[in-house]
Amino acid sequence: MANHYIRVRALIAAAIASLALLGCGGGGSGGGSSNSGNPDPSPGFSVSIDHAELRFSGEEGGYIDGQAVLGSAQGTTTATVYTGALDLGTALDRVTQQVVGTQLKFTVYPKTNLLAGEYRGNVQLFACADDKCARHFAGSPVNVAYTITIRKGMSVSPTSMALGAISGATTSRELVVQLPAGVAAPAVSTAANWFTASYTSAGTVLITTKPMPPGSYAGTVSISIPGRTIEVPVSYTVQSDGSTQTNFTSDVDNLSFTATAGGNAGSRTVNVTLPSWTTELNAEIGYYTSSKGWLTLSKTGERSYTVSANAAELGAGTYAAQLVLRSGYLTSPLTLPVTMTVGAATWSVTGNTSFNVSATTDSAIQSSALQIDLPNLPAQGWTASSSASWLKLINSSGTTGSTKLQVKLDNAAMLQLPNASTYQADVTISSASGKVAATKVTFALKKNLPEVSFVAPHLQLPNTPGTLILRGRGFDSVTDLQKALMVSGSAQVAGITRINDSQLQVQVTGAASGNTSFSIGNAMGVNTGSATMKVAAPSAYTYKAVATAGIKGGIVYDEERRSVYTANKTLGTVMRFAYAGGSWNVTAASLPTIESVAMAPDGASLVATATSGKIVLFDPATLAEQGSYPVPEGVLRDNAYYPGGRIDGYNLNSSPTLVMANNGKAFFTGSGGNPEGGLAYFDLVDRKYGGVPYTTGNFYAASGPGLGISGDGSRLVFGYQSNDTSNAMQYLDTAGQVVKPNGAGIGYWYSSAQSLHGERLTNHYSVWDNRFSLIGNIVLPESFYARTSVFSPDGTRLYALAYAGGRQRIYVLDTSVKLVTSTDLPILGYIDVADAPTCNDNYCSAWPLGDISPDGQTLFFVGEANLLVVPVPRALSPVAARAPMQRAQQGAGAVPKMMTPLKLQPR
Repeated sequence: MANHYIRVRALIAAAIASLALLGCGGGGSGGGSSNSGNPDPSPGFSVSIDHAELRFSGEEGGYIDGQAVLGSAQGTTTATVYTGALDLGTALDRVTQQVVGTQLKFTVYPKTNLLAGEYRGNVQLFACADDKCARHFAGSPVNVAYTITIRKGMSVSPTSMALGAISGATTSRELVVQLPAGVAAPAVSTAANWFTASYTSAGTVLITTKPMPPGSYAGTVSISIPGRTIEVPVSYTVQSDGSTQTNFTSDVDNLSFTATAGGNAGSRTVNVTLPSWTTELNAEIGYYTSSKGWLTLSKTGERSYTVSANAAELGAGTYAAQLVLRSGYLTSPLTLPVTMTVGAATWSVTGNTSFNVSATTDSAIQSSALQIDLPNLPAQGWTASSSASWLKLINSSGTTGSTKLQVKLDNAAMLQLPNASTYQADVTISSASGKVAATKVTFALKKNLPEVSFVAPHLQLPNTPGTLILRGRGFDSVTDLQKALMVSGSAQVAGITRINDSQLQVQVTGAASGNTSFSIGNAMGVNTGSATMKVAAPSAYTYKAVATAGIKGGIVYDEERRSVYTANKTLGTVMRFAYAGGSWNVTAASLPTIESVAMAPDGASLVATATSGKIVLFDPATLAEQGSYPVPEGVLRDNAYYPGGRIDGYNLNSSPTLVMANNGKAFFTGSGGNPEGGLAYFDLVDRKYGGVPYTTGNFYAASGPGLGISGDGSRLVFGYQSNDTSNAMQYLDTAGQVVKPNGAGIGYWYSSAQSLHGERLTNHYSVWDNRFSLIGNIVLPESFYARTSVFSPDGTRLYALAYAGGRQRIYVLDTSVKLVTSTDLPILGYIDVADAPTCNDNYCSAWPLGDISPDGQTLFFVGEANLLVVPVPRALSPVAARAPMQRAQQGAGAVPKMMTPLKLQPR
């Protein structure tokens, strides 16, 4: 065991020494002798090898694996062993040594550049005791014969290649390849992208450059067969000349399209300039929004693309995309922004969109055909729907440009609508695809069938011919009034005159009794209502004073029901004084904050105003409530607030604050709530509030005071207050509904009275005709002063209730003709009255309210004390003499309160 350890150590040491020896390039000579004449440096120690001959084979230019020779030692030695090898021929490349266990491995490698042929020689292996190898151990040196057989292999020439060209051009050259026997073709590859390499049947590798930008390029081509690869360096120099194009450009910087939703936006062509080194061109579209597919690309030439835009699937808006143009990997891409602005599609709808229904409209169906189109868009389907039952669609779908929308007026539904109004219906037209926003076409229906709402006055005395006023609307559409006017009853029509669309005047013969109704026919044959004139025999009354406390507002005498109505402001009631069996029976209905009362033109309703902000209708026969109508609330319009309606009131038996026109409009002091303002009214026909505009001044008091109206409701007068004019009387003929100045300079106006048809007008001081010409002044004798006045129905007499020193008397003045030689109206006489309707001292502020029976034979006065029923006697008490009436003073300079203009404040 000990000997074995020494031998191993010796071998390891020898191996280390040999490496040092080879590093120094040392060696020895001889072959097989132990010392070559020198003494054995370590007797009993020897070396040996396991091979005496080596044989190699390979291909020319190929790699040949090395072969090993194992060396062993016998015996032991304490000397350092140096080993090495020496090629005694010319074909070896190197010999490596490696300790393997207890042996030394020599690996012999042939040269790699040997040409085809057979090479013989010896490699000498040795083990020495010194680094000069002057003393060999036994068995060293030893020669190992080798034979290297090189077969013909692969070769390439030239071993490198340099190429050159002008940018945009190409060039080619060949490498000559020699292949060993049995190999048909090598594998050829390159990592370069600027040339191609391919093996040809002629035994060459063809290298072809690509068009390239100016510059220098380097790469290699690999030629491989099993066990062998040859890499050939290739260089390429590209130069430019005057025709070289180095930039990639387009003729536009961006693309923009416009289209109508659902339509086509057309096409744009993009032309490009390519660099000299490429003809490659491709493109792609990228979208910035979620809406995609609205652009298409087509290559229209080697250097152009056409971009087409379509809004068939798009709604109105702005859309963005980009066109990316590419020309090979050597050029940076071009990016062109693309925008498309899509406008909302505009429907073109033409055709009649209005229907009129008037007196001459017969029952034939009215229809209309609308042409529907979407300009600049392809034909497409549409659907339609109507918002109103009176407008029917004959067809509800079609195609733009070719199918018309057929509509018709549904007469049955139309007749259910209130008359004298204009209605609208929207027909919504939509595209069947839903890609185009729907549109609305508004149809207008003007329903203006002639109708009679009221006849004024609605009560007539027996056998009294005269002129009646028919109020309504739609009269202008009647072509033959004589034929269209339908009369049913005892009165006969002697003539008819059209005043305007809302008023007719009818001359009638007297009727002994009964009712006569008036209506206007129409071509459709439908009933639009009628108004009835009633013959009422006059009632004869005896003088009566009925005590009634409370401030009053308004007085109405109703011959039909033989009743007097008034508003009791203090008690908050509607009062009715009904005559029966020689007595006046009083009934009342509660209405808190009541202000005044008036009778509807047809006598069917008693109208009452309340300052809480409403108008209430009562049944004149029972005082049962028929309806309550609050004034409108305020409105916000165009960022401005317009106050709502209101009803003003006064804590006096003052001039009327509510009067009834013959067209059914109840005019009142206050505001109708309409933003335009004006003379406020409530329309009994439509049951709506409104206002008649003023024509002058900057009005600050909504209406009045001083409202007054003729007995037939045809002329309204009132006091007009403004910032730029003094108080002046204005008037309105209800036939025309236009407020006008009086034109005669009539100034301050507070309370008034008129005759039945407005032939005479008074402010309790003077009397005018209906043209505001002065008839005369009211001048009373014995220091009496007028408290209220009432005209006879025909306007020939004026009854002036006057007070003086606690007495009351009714003076009767002749107002039949205009005075010529005097300004004071003649006094026909007077009627002494035992009772006063109000307080009767000189300083009483409460004025009584008065009315007269249709036959002019009974006067009615009411105030905060009494209701007076005063029959007009056949014989009047004569007037002895009279003193000039002084309007501003009476007696010894005393100023009666009633003569001072009252500054009224609303309640």
